Amino acid sequence: MTEFLRTGQAAKELGVSSHHIRRLCESGEVAAELTRGQQWKIPLSEVERLKKQGVPPIPSDVHQSEAEDEPPATEAPPDLYAEPSGELIEAAEQVKIVENQLRRRQLERDAEEVEDWFRDRQDQQAAKEKAARREAEGARAEERRWAWLQKWTQYGLESVPVAARRAVELDVHAAIQQALSGLQPDQPDQITRRLVDAAAQKALGPWQREQNIKRALEVAVNRLPWDLRADSSARQRAWESGIVAIRKLRQEACYAEMESAAVSAMAPMAAEHQQKQQAAEHRETCARIVQFGVYIYGANAEEEKAAKEAVRNALDALPVGCARNLLEQAKKAAIAPHEAAVAKRREAEDRRRKAEYKADAELGYIERYLEQEYEFTGGWFELRKEAERLRPQIREALIAAILEDPDLNEQDLRDLIQDEIDGGL
Repeated sequence: MTEFLRTGQAAKELGVSSHHIRRLCESGEVAAELTRGQQWKIPLSEVERLKKQGVPPIPSDVHQSEAEDEPPATEAPPDLYAEPSGELIEAAEQVKIVENQLRRRQLERDAEEVEDWFRDRQDQQAAKEKAARREAEGARAEERRWAWLQKWTQYGLESVPVAARRAVELDVHAAIQQALSGLQPDQPDQITRRLVDAAAQKALGPWQREQNIKRALEVAVNRLPWDLRADSSARQRAWESGIVAIRKLRQEACYAEMESAAVSAMAPMAAEHQQKQQAAEHRETCARIVQFGVYIYGANAEEEKAAKEAVRNALDALPVGCARNLLEQAKKAAIAPHEAAVAKRREAEDRRRKAEYKADAELGYIERYLEQEYEFTGGWFELRKEAERLRPQIREALIAAILEDPDLNEQDLRDLIQDEIDGGL
């Protein structure tokens, strides 16, 4: 539907007088329609055209026609030579009627121009008042929005942890401002709060992820054996292996996933350390068993050394971390032959000591037998010398005989002494 403007409205839009616009309409320079009330209607498209192309001046022929339309000055009627006819009177009346119509239209046109002027003035005043109200309302709305922004920005910043404020406060502020930029102050507080919380949490995301990573690594490291934690280089290796494992997770991984990844990454290191610790404890246990657990009553240094070496070899053959009872069983099995050998040696030594004692008890018979059966030119001194010479040989012979037959009596031993002396001399 085509929109039309009155001449006063068109004149205001184009910055010229209503008279100018009306003359252009009358001359055809402007495409316009004349209403039944003899008022010009100008299409809005025609006004836009004149804005672009410019308003033309009033044509000169329009000025001339205006001069021709004006009624002539009143002059004294010329003398009539005869009475006017009826036709002449009728024509004169018709002319008068037309003149009156023209004057009425002129008055109507002038009244319309005055009405347009007052309407334009009222429109301008109303527009100024409307603009002032709009400006005041805009200022009040801006103040309300500023207070609203301050309120929710402060709310969002207060949700930032104290430890994170220096690191992420600017990012959180920017995220909250961006979230609020698409909202209006009349938005329900519940919705605004949720959106502000979401923006703050999103900005806090990288910081919270780093905190979760650090916490997961610390938990995983604290699960390591205490001596690994006390070793700075081992602790650093464990920390780095945990970081590598966590970085392989998806960006949205939760804390539980991070902790599990860190613990799994450090598990081989803990297992290796545990194996080494078990091996060291096993060696220490075996060494204590060899040093303090190997004892054979009556064993000499060489026998004890041989027994310990046998026990050490037996313990080394067992798997690392085996039960203490297995170590004890292996020790007993390894030491048993050495205990038997020592017992056998001690038994033989005991028999020999008894034999030596029994033999030594009869060695005095050597001198008596020599004195009875032999004569020595050197007298008692030579006899004594000969007895001392024969004593070791006879003693060993007696001991050997006693060891072979422990039941030999005194007479049997003296007979043996006689045989040894007689055979030796």
